[in-house]
Amino acid sequence: MTPEAPQAGPDPTTGPTSGPGRTRLARRCAGALVISAAALVPMSLPAVAGAAPTTTCVAAPNVKQKAADEIERRQHTITDLLASLGSAGDPYGVNGPQVTALESAASGLTALGQKIATDCYPDAASLKADVGQVFVGYRIYAMRVPQTKVIEAADRLGTARTDLQAVADRLAPAVVGNDTATSELHAMTADLAAADTSIGRPPTLVGTVAVVPTLTPAKDLDPTRAAMQAARSDLVTARTHLSGARAHARAALDALGR
Repeated sequence: MTPEAPQAGPDPTTGPTSGPGRTRLARRCAGALVISAAALVPMSLPAVAGAAPTTTCVAAPNVKQKAADEIERRQHTITDLLASLGSAGDPYGVNGPQVTALESAASGLTALGQKIATDCYPDAASLKADVGQVFVGYRIYAMRVPQTKVIEAADRLGTARTDLQAVADRLAPAVVGNDTATSELHAMTADLAAADTSIGRPPTLVGTVAVVPTLTPAKDLDPTRAAMQAARSDLVTARTHLSGARAHARAALDALGR
C-alpha cells in the first residue's frame, strides 16, 4: 500500500481561513483599525504658556512722516530760541530755567519721534495719541515761543535799565548848579522808577512779567494767553518809560554842553 502524503497544516503567516480562529483574527483587526482611525482625528492641544498672540501693526506711513516733519520743525525753532535767548543777556537771572525747559522739550521730542517711527501700534487710536503729543505735549508754538520772547524782551529792557542807571549815577554830581540839567535828571529818575514798577530793577523781576518764566505746558491755554498778554502790556509800558529816561538823559547832557 502506498503511504498517504502528509496533509499541510494551516499557514501561520496567513492565519486561519475559517472557523473560530478566523473570527478572533477578524475581531483583532477591526479593533486595530478603530484605534488607527482614532489616531487620525485632530486633537486640541493645550496652549503654550507665555505665547503671545500675533499682532498686526498699523502702518500709516503718511501720519508718521507728518509727525517726523513737525518734530523737526520744532527742533529748529528750539535751536533758534536758545540762540536768541543766549544773546539777550540775563539781568534777571531767569534764563537758566528757560534754557533747561527748552532743552528738555527738544530731548522729549527726539524720543517721541523715535517711538512713533519704531513702535508697533496695534490700532490707529494709539498712534494718534502719540502723534498728538507732538502738538499738545510740549506746546512749542502756543507757549514756549511767546514765553521765550517775553523773557528775551525783559532781558533787553533790564540791560537797558542797568545802563541808564549808570548814566544817571554819572550825571548826579555833574548837574549840580545847572537847573535845566538837574530837572532833566529828576525826570529821568522818575521814568526809571516807573519802569521798575512794570518789570522790576535788575536783578529782581516783578509783576506780570515775573509770572511768565513759571508757566508750563497745559491743556487749557487760556490762562497762559492771559498771562502773556498782561506781560506784553507791562513790557510796552516799561519800554516807554525807559525811552523817556534815555531822552531826559540826552537833554541833561545837552544842558551841560556835552
